[in-house]
Parts: sequence; C-alpha cells; structure tokens
Amino acid sequence: MQIIAISEIPTTQASHIIRKGGTMRQALLSASEPDGLNFRFIRSQYQSGDAAFESPRHHHAFQQVRFTESGIVNYAPGRYIPEGDLAYFPRGAFYGPQRKDQGVGLLLQFGFHGEHQTGPEWARHRETALKNLNSKGRLEGGIYYEKDAVTGQETMCDAAQAIYEQQYLAQTGREFRIPPRGLR
Repeated sequence: MQIIAISEIPTTQASHIIRKGGTMRQALLSASEPDGLNFRFIRSQYQSGDAAFESPRHHHAFQQVRFTESGIVNYAPGRYIPEGDLAYFPRGAFYGPQRKDQGVGLLLQFGFHGEHQTGPEWARHRETALKNLNSKGRLEGGIYYEKDAVTGQETMCDAAQAIYEQQYLAQTGREFRIPPRGLR
C-alpha cells in the first residue's frame, strides 16, 4: 500500500520532447508490478497561451481514467471534461487533437505487459528509442515524421506512440501493437 500527501509532492514542468506545452505536473504514484501491471497517477495543472499542452489525434494501448479537479480539461475539439467529472478512455480509443490551456486534472494511466511504459525498466530504453527515431525521421509538435528510404514518401504518427514502439522493441524484441478497442 502507498499513501501520499499531495501537498508534499513537488511540482515540476513536464518534458517537452514529445508534446508541446508547459504542463505543471505532480507524479503522485507509479508502479511496475511482477504480474505485469504498470501504472502512473499524476496531477496536471494546464497553462494558458503558448504554454498550453497540445497533442494530435491519437490512441494508446493502455487505459486512462481522468478526473477534472478544477476548471475544464479539453480532450478533443469542442469537448471537455468539466470540473468534478470523471472520464474513462479504454485502450485503443482515439481522442484529440487536444489543446489543454486551463484546468487541473488527475490522470491514472495503466496497462499490462508493456501496454503502459513507466519506470526504470522502460526509461533505460528511452534514449536509444529517441536516437533510433531521429536517425530515420524527426519529432516535431507531438508528431513523428519518417521518410521512406525507397519511395521518399513521408508518413506521420503520434510521437508518444512512436517512442512506445521503439522502447517495446528494445525491451522485448517484438513489435508493439495497439490492440483493437476493448480487447486485451
């Protein structure tokens, strides 16, 4: 069991490597368990103007539960989770593009066996994943752009997903796939 006092958790600015914005974040709880469960529970305070968090339309292999503590929190154009409401995003559900420029929210992200990747066993692969991606393309504004060496055609995907795929390959030696919505 873990019990924390939120007021005692330091607030830091989230990394801008993957997403645009200046989200102020508290890492409340996280774990990577022997049964394959991996989760993180964070509190985010979204900033206005140029510091607003932005992401493209995307989906994940993990599941999410979001609670808006104050204000409203955007999850797609014209769509918000109002203060006091709770939202569930199943694995494989598409949402976004997002522009989070107000509100405070609590976010629980969880998955099994590499669906969600947090903790030291995944962090040790992050630098290699970024080097691999940058050798074939570029990360820009929450999107990963890759040019096909043969055809010259450029493809794009969510930057976070591209990093997850590279980390999963490094950790397991297998390709990472998002399961169809609702399936395990």
